[in-house]
Amino acid sequence: MKVSIGIPVYNAAEFLEDAIESIIAQTFTDWELIIIDDGSTDNSLAIAKKYESDKVRVYSDGLNKKLPARLNEIIRLSKYDIIARMDADDLILPDKFEKQYNVLIQNPDIDLVSTGIIAIDSNNNVIGTRSTPNSYCPSLLDVVAGRAGIIHASIMVRKEWFERNPYNEAIIQAEDFQLWIDAKLKNDLKVYFIEEPLYCYREDQNVSLAKMLRGYYQQRQCIADLYERGLLPFFYSVKERFKLFIKSLLVRMFFLFNKQNILLKKRSQESSENSYYQSVVDIITK
Repeated sequence: MKVSIGIPVYNAAEFLEDAIESIIAQTFTDWELIIIDDGSTDNSLAIAKKYESDKVRVYSDGLNKKLPARLNEIIRLSKYDIIARMDADDLILPDKFEKQYNVLIQNPDIDLVSTGIIAIDSNNNVIGTRSTPNSYCPSLLDVVAGRAGIIHASIMVRKEWFERNPYNEAIIQAEDFQLWIDAKLKNDLKVYFIEEPLYCYREDQNVSLAKMLRGYYQQRQCIADLYERGLLPFFYSVKERFKLFIKSLLVRMFFLFNKQNILLKKRSQESSENSYYQSVVDIITK
């Protein structure tokens, strides 16, 4: 069984080549790579086209449809029964796909495999790590509270699961939050967590005021919709929406006083193994 890998790209010229090279360096080699440019205005498309081959397909229609639409497009274009996704500015460790693939092959009742992450900045400096315990099984209330534990960019998924659970293309900044909720409501969120950090995630590329505020707003809307449909108790709906409102105020304050570095540190834990992970990242990007 082979794996389809999907990378949606929007203005990621600075990092895209390293991302693709980290896929080429995988110990698991039975894959195809689908790169979809989402109307980039930089050199991303030209970089992607350098890698076109029998294993690498590049698509571009010149439009900016946003991430959820491009992820659904990748699902439709994929040839194989297992799909892995990755962000265009990130990196993966050499054995990531092999370890995720083995979990899916050995556990036919599992649909998704998420991994731990190494948080890095734009200069490939390690900030810390974060992961979800292997034994964790999130409830619907956990998912609504933002505690699904799934690292969206790291997932490897059975294609048939994606076909049952497409992305809501109207939710631009909280598409994963909505996806986990929709799947959990159908009792269709069977996920396995690899605690080991196998995915290098650029935290500073995702800590922007506009992105965070839009994400919190869309999460509040998702929760309100659950209450209106009678799927979430009133008290819990109010509590979670209020928490997201407070987060929005705090984020505004952090940016107002130029303290975004606090947000970066809060998202990942410093580890005694940071120096080891730094050496791993240095090897990947060498």
